[in-house]
Amino acid sequence: GTFRIRGFDVIDACLDAALGAGYRGIDTAASLPKRGRDRVGSVRRTRRAGPPPQRPEAARSSAARAGAPSKSCNPLGKLRHIGVSNYELHHLEELRRYTKTPCAVLQTECHPMLQRRDLRDYCANQGIHFQAYSSLGSTDYCQQLMQQHPTVLSCAQTAGCSPAQLLLRWAADLGIGALPKSIRAAHIAENAEAALRLSPLPDEVHSALAAMDCGQALLLESPRLFGDLCCLLCSLAALWLIIAEMLVAASSKESVCLDWLSDC
Repeated sequence: GTFRIRGFDVIDACLDAALGAGYRGIDTAASLPKRGRDRVGSVRRTRRAGPPPQRPEAARSSAARAGAPSKSCNPLGKLRHIGVSNYELHHLEELRRYTKTPCAVLQTECHPMLQRRDLRDYCANQGIHFQAYSSLGSTDYCQQLMQQHPTVLSCAQTAGCSPAQLLLRWAADLGIGALPKSIRAAHIAENAEAALRLSPLPDEVHSALAAMDCGQALLLESPRLFGDLCCLLCSLAALWLIIAEMLVAASSKESVCLDWLSDC
């Protein structure tokens, strides 16, 4: 993953470390700076628009490029795959009705505290690859919340690996395509080792991690967390409008009273 990585030198160093460690997929977004390294050998790049409230023009542009071509251009062989991000079950069903081209990838937040079994089961039945971002947490706070969780620490000790490696190996064992992000070469190599060389986790570890599922999203851009935030912001905006109207009305009445007193 390349989310919030700034500076071409830093991005180049991350790409070199990732490709050298065996990475074969680079996740980026339309809002990230472009470096002209779209494809290297068998390496594939994934791009997506940012959250609609932040970049509505990016969402409309993405829909124009991806939605309409999925119906009209794919018969000509111009569209090879359809991938979606942050889709729920009803969105995927709507996509099936909208286009005959099957969806190939769903990307959304997923980790032991938000395991999305419903979406993973649906994707498995429909032949859609389930891809997870924020598998390790997306901020320092989220990473501490996830990687310092007592269950994760205990399971990592049992498996003989770091908490980050445990979380990535957990995803790999379940067939989830995790998208770890790091700017440190040592961590990048450690993450690759978890997916490529570590043995599958024992059943008791999987059972313990499965019990962590509580439906808690850690990333602000997650549909669930973002939806709750939108409701709160809308409520605050409505309250502010009511207060503003009351202040304007009170100011008008005070002005009328002052005019009446001056006439007297």
